[in-house]
Amino acid sequence: MEIQGPFDPNRIRLIKQRESDQARAKDSSAGGDGDRTEISEMGKLLNSMGQLPDVRAERIEQIKQEIREGTYETPERLREAIRSFLEDGI
Repeated sequence: MEIQGPFDPNRIRLIKQRESDQARAKDSSAGGDGDRTEISEMGKLLNSMGQLPDVRAERIEQIKQEIREGTYETPERLREAIRSFLEDGI
């Protein structure tokens, strides 16, 4: 026997499901048990690196300029200059 009308079990189940879905949607939009975001320690570190002072950026640009001009002294260049000096000077 199939029951139809306002007391149809399938209809009641669908109405209850719709009410439940609406209540959950209302809770999540009101800051209830909705999604959360957590930032890892690595993410926090990477974020803080992006906020380094401009002094560091200025120093890096200065070093790049010295490298382009050939005036940046590195330990390798200093060793090569000393080696060359000693070979030519002796």
